[in-house]
Amino acid sequence: MERKVYFFVLIFLIISLVAYAQEGAVGIEGIYSGKVIDPEKYLLGPGDILRVYIIRETNETLNFNLTVSPTGYILVPLVGNIKVLNVTLADAAQEVTKQLMRFYPRSNIIVDIINIKKVNIVITGEVVNPGAYRVLAISTLDDVIKVAGGLKSSASTRNIQIRRGDKIINVDYMRFLKYGDLEQNPNIEEGDFIYVPLMMKSVKIVGQVRNPGVYEIKGGERLKDLINMAGGLTASASLYDAVLDRVNGERIELNLYGLIYGSSKEREEANIELRDGDAITILREQKRVYVLGFVRNPGPVQLVEEAKTLAQGVETAEVIGEAVMGAKVSEIIRKAGGVLPNGSTRNIEIRRGGREDNKFVVDLYKVLVLGEKSEEDIKVNPGDVIYVPPITKSVKIVGQVRNPGVYEIKGGERLKDLINMAGGLTASASLYDAVLDRVNGERIELNLYGLIYGSSKEREEANIELRDGDAITILREQKRVYVLGFVRNPGPIQLVEEAKTLAQGVETAEVIGEAVMGAKVSEIIRKAGGVLPNGSTRNIEIRRGGREDNKFVVDLYKVLVLGEKSEEDIKVNPGDVIYVPPITKSVKIVGQVRNPGVYEIKGGERLKDLINMAGGLTASASLYDAVLDRVNGERIELNLYGLIYGSSKEREEANIELRDGDAITILREQKRVYVLGFVRNPGPIQLVEEAKTLAQGVETAEVIGEAVMGAKVSEIIRKAGGVLPNGSTRNIEIRRGGREDNKFVVDLYKVLVLGEKSEEDIKVNPGDVIYVPPITKSVKIVGQVRNPGVYEIVAGDRIRDILLKAGGITEKASREKGQLERVENGKKVVYEFRVDNAVKGIEKDNLELEDGDTIYIPEQRRLVYVLGQVSNPAAYEYREGRKLTEYIGMAGGLKDRADLGRIAVVREIDGKTHIIPVNMNEIVNKGRSDLDIEIKENDIIFVPEVFIKGWQDIVSIISGIFYVYTIVKPFVGW
Repeated sequence: MERKVYFFVLIFLIISLVAYAQEGAVGIEGIYSGKVIDPEKYLLGPGDILRVYIIRETNETLNFNLTVSPTGYILVPLVGNIKVLNVTLADAAQEVTKQLMRFYPRSNIIVDIINIKKVNIVITGEVVNPGAYRVLAISTLDDVIKVAGGLKSSASTRNIQIRRGDKIINVDYMRFLKYGDLEQNPNIEEGDFIYVPLMMKSVKIVGQVRNPGVYEIKGGERLKDLINMAGGLTASASLYDAVLDRVNGERIELNLYGLIYGSSKEREEANIELRDGDAITILREQKRVYVLGFVRNPGPVQLVEEAKTLAQGVETAEVIGEAVMGAKVSEIIRKAGGVLPNGSTRNIEIRRGGREDNKFVVDLYKVLVLGEKSEEDIKVNPGDVIYVPPITKSVKIVGQVRNPGVYEIKGGERLKDLINMAGGLTASASLYDAVLDRVNGERIELNLYGLIYGSSKEREEANIELRDGDAITILREQKRVYVLGFVRNPGPIQLVEEAKTLAQGVETAEVIGEAVMGAKVSEIIRKAGGVLPNGSTRNIEIRRGGREDNKFVVDLYKVLVLGEKSEEDIKVNPGDVIYVPPITKSVKIVGQVRNPGVYEIKGGERLKDLINMAGGLTASASLYDAVLDRVNGERIELNLYGLIYGSSKEREEANIELRDGDAITILREQKRVYVLGFVRNPGPIQLVEEAKTLAQGVETAEVIGEAVMGAKVSEIIRKAGGVLPNGSTRNIEIRRGGREDNKFVVDLYKVLVLGEKSEEDIKVNPGDVIYVPPITKSVKIVGQVRNPGVYEIVAGDRIRDILLKAGGITEKASREKGQLERVENGKKVVYEFRVDNAVKGIEKDNLELEDGDTIYIPEQRRLVYVLGQVSNPAAYEYREGRKLTEYIGMAGGLKDRADLGRIAVVREIDGKTHIIPVNMNEIVNKGRSDLDIEIKENDIIFVPEVFIKGWQDIVSIISGIFYVYTIVKPFVGW
């Protein structure tokens, strides 16, 4: 029996273990898998279970679970249902805490999730076990792929698709596997359909990479991407022995050195785009030295143990692409064809073993140029990289030196070093006519006499330190004019007495480098090849006799560019120096001008000057569609209309001062009307021939910025968004054709505000300008009018005009006394007027208005007067529906001497005064509530004394009532 029991227990344990093993194999399908949940991102749904902990002030702890129902609600005790469907865990916790705090104040409430819902997904395609799965809501693509047994070898890892409703999410799963890119491992949601397609495009890489093999690629991927996917290059990879073979038979030599160590441009060129089927082979490094940069034949030079022997028995190492082990840098450079003209011989970089962190610079100018020896010409080692950079600093020396030309310089070198490099001065060099021109436009007169023959101090001062781009000119002492700076051929121009005669007998002075005595500045500049594109024609400097203390500036733009004449084009004298500086300020103008282009400007020049330089506007230029763009990104809308037709102030404001780098664009005129001033969207409104038609066939012109030809002023203003609250509707200015001399004013208050029609609402024409000015005069009306507020006025407006605009007075308004408040000489003055007379337009009370006036229409006082034998006789506020006894009660009740049988109520009915007698004895003693009459507004209740007898006394009472009536009448408006 015990054996049977043990057997069944064993069977149960085995089944449990199998179930546990299956659960573990699909681990993600079980309960919470240990992943950290972000409460700010996790969205709740049916199946999630929350646990709430309430820690009371007394440290008593309550807890309970909240399950999200299939409809997305949780039922919270004491609170009720809260919808949490697709709400983040953090927001749901906050809401539950907020609601429970009403019942558990001063408690610490904690809300967390203890069970995570499951979602249904489908995965198909190139996975081991495709099918439908039920997984936790925090599962990712990587989790699902593992559940499905992983990817097949034929599967694409670069183009996995997740269909989520109408949306398709493309996932580059490889980037997650290779680089840990979490964006390429998205979370799975309910109903996701995952499709793993076949691998489409692939390339092969073999040789010196860490993980050679076949890799799938996507469109646009390049060589560097593939090397990264393959784990990078090995330590022994050759940066120069790598090839790419294409399926069409094409072979491409790869520049791996340029890909890794090259400039930005070199890296871009070396990073070849991959194609399907490409095969890359990267070979092992050999005993080589690599010569890169500005040499004739950059590339590897093979190092051999000994020189090759020719058939004749002459030993030589002059085999192309080879050098003997232990060769010096200069020999290797010569093997590479030598340094190019723009390559540096003074800053040659040596990288030992090709390492960026073990490099140094040598100066081989003496060895490579002068043929001398130098200690810096060291031996090379296998794997070294020799880089010949471009010349970064150079100076030019022309004139009276033995070898004029361009010379490379290093930091700290001076004038004497350069003259020595150029072979020294010639015998005819002038020691006084030498200048140095800097790229910033600075000109320095050189003291060659002091450099050679001066004192120690003079030699030091004259030996100027050189800068990149310096240009030194050393002149000959002859009858010459010197043209320096930004011309094509700077240097001396020889002055001759008369023009040379050609063999054919034609007289001409057009001999290169010569000009006739008395030639003008423009002729000399043309002899120097003309001004360079970046040279100034407006700030040409003339130095008489070459003297710094006798110089002036001429503007030859008209002569050199426009071909006109100018008084500034003076004759030159022998020894004069003409200096053409660089353009320091320029602007660009394009569009509707006669000569668009780039123009040099001088300080203080403005927009109109530039338009004149560009030949003026074309006939089709728009005066409203022009902009100026500044180099700092600022954009300014130009007012060409104001520049041409505006007032003196408008022209001045529109004539913007130009800055260096400004770019002006002037567009072509269109059929437009321009709305300016105080509207919501000032600018052009396009006029079209007919209204646009919507898809439903409804004809409409309500296209933004468009109106039909023949539209009225009010329509155009509405198209511009309407008049602003501080914009005038009564002084709208129309300029026909935009002309200042053809303008008039219309009052469209009735049209734009009241929605009525007006003859002043005229049709517009193309080119018209509508200007809505600000309100300059206004009054304020407050109190008992239908539409209190601020209203614009024009000259002659009176109180009645504003009352009508404000919708008239209300029923509660006083007809008697209104007030007009005005500031005169800095003091507030109040004028009173009868409201009813002002409404009728009676001039005495219908006062003329001024800007800033305030009109006040008070409320008519609604009172009931209780007089006579009551405790507190006075006026009391009227309340509709109240009875006689109520008002007597409000007055403190009757006095002892009150005569209850002869109470009188005085009332105005249809303009006539009536007395209503009331016997209050009947009301008080017999319950005759029907005699307790309702009191009306402005009624007078009079309670007489009891000693009054007979009709004579009653007459006296009535006389008293009328006396009271005459007193209170002005206050109640009767």
